[in-house]
Amino acid sequence: MVMIYKLTSDNKIELIKEAIALVPSLAFLGEKELRYIIMSYDYINGPFSVKPEQERIELALQILWQDKKKQSDVEDSVVKEAIESYNSLIYDNLRYTLNGIKRKLNILMRKLADFDIEDEENDLKRFKMITDAISHLEKQISDLEKQVYDDTEKLKLKGRKEESMIEQLKRSKKLWTIENKNYAGSRKSN
Repeated sequence: MVMIYKLTSDNKIELIKEAIALVPSLAFLGEKELRYIIMSYDYINGPFSVKPEQERIELALQILWQDKKKQSDVEDSVVKEAIESYNSLIYDNLRYTLNGIKRKLNILMRKLADFDIEDEENDLKRFKMITDAISHLEKQISDLEKQVYDDTEKLKLKGRKEESMIEQLKRSKKLWTIENKNYAGSRKSN
């Protein structure tokens, strides 16, 4: 996956010109807002990409604003639109799915940590269901991470015919648009 930003020698974020060409509005964000988006929502190349999204958001708020601002304070309509645009440029269906499964695992782990056994028979059944679900999700995560690694290696091995940066970004943006339309359509039919 292509990096859509780089850090300059003075530690400022510089978006690549291909990203700005596809989404010019990103160029008008302030440094803090851009850092917030990368730290919070970049699940591929962001500095906290291995952490769940909500934890990334909390870390970004703490680092950038020392917890003086809440997510709702930072994410005004301009920043929300920029988040959508940024996500469209980095979109990777496999990694997005992997991120979603990790979120579900995190929820189940919290449920397990808070679990109390009161009604022994029913609670033990529920406990087993949760631990089985956790094991299943951990296996899925492991399989998907292997697939992400394999896909990355295949791209490296192709070597001769690689997509240009702009082609990769356009493909990601197109897939993001298709997935969002499919998701919106499925929500309306439910």
